[in-house]
Amino acid sequence: MKKLLKTIPYIIIAVLVGVTVAYAGTLTPPGAPAKSMKSLSDLYELVNTGANTPSTDFTTPSTVASTMTSIGDVYDTLKTKITDIDSTKILTGTTIFGKAGSASAGGVNLVNMFNGTCGNGAGACPSGEFTGGTQALGGVDDANSGPDIPLTPPTDRYETTWTACNVGNSYCGTEDTGANMKDEATGLVWSYPLKGLGGATFDTVAPTPDPYCLSATYDALSCYWDTDTYYSWDASRVDNDSKTAQQLCSDHTGWSLPHQKQLMQAYIDGGYGNLDPVGVDRNYWSATTHSYYANYAWGINLPYGYTDTYTKFNNNNVRCVRE
Repeated sequence: MKKLLKTIPYIIIAVLVGVTVAYAGTLTPPGAPAKSMKSLSDLYELVNTGANTPSTDFTTPSTVASTMTSIGDVYDTLKTKITDIDSTKILTGTTIFGKAGSASAGGVNLVNMFNGTCGNGAGACPSGEFTGGTQALGGVDDANSGPDIPLTPPTDRYETTWTACNVGNSYCGTEDTGANMKDEATGLVWSYPLKGLGGATFDTVAPTPDPYCLSATYDALSCYWDTDTYYSWDASRVDNDSKTAQQLCSDHTGWSLPHQKQLMQAYIDGGYGNLDPVGVDRNYWSATTHSYYANYAWGINLPYGYTDTYTKFNNNNVRCVRE
């Protein structure tokens, strides 16, 4: 009896082991281990470089790795990145990491564009303001018409950055020798004025000033030898060669006739002296027709900045645009 009692525990253990082995034999391996959670090093790389590093596998390293990135490292890097955020690149009304934005929806701070409140000989502008003259003087006239020739625009006028298109920048990325200037504020590339029958070529030669204009007593804009080609909006002029103003531009691959407000924005951004040389006075056709009088279309004068409607058989210059 004693022997039986001593044997029973061993029998029970054997049965339990057998059952365990039997059940274990039916288990299916779960496959490859799942990814681990993100580490501080992953967070550091995301903050420092923007790299969205995938989580790491459960893999035992073959050698001891370098010391892991600390919370202090991540904090210091994040603090530096926040400090470097440019508030002028954040839309007005939006705050990111405590930085209030001051950029307009168009990408340019429009404060002070139309009625300057600084500059005009008063020294540097306060942060967030643009040059353009005092409100009392109504801002600065780009043409700055006066007795001195050339009629140079004042240095304190509102003006964006303009890039001259040349072979070095692949003609502002267009690969087209007809590209003249790029307005960096809008991203629009402007062509030279069209020239010749049917707008066959771009007039890349700068106008020659009239010698009479060199006299200090002569006070006028539009003081140059006029060799321009003029076109109607409706293809009625001989120089149009049966093409509308839109077709004159669209016949050149990638180019189109600008809308009225694109031309107006070019004036606002300082097109005078950039698109048209100083002293040159030109009216340009836009692609915008009058909303009521179908036989009228809008034209824009870049030096003076005025816009008006003209009958479509009228004569104006044509300058094309592309993005």
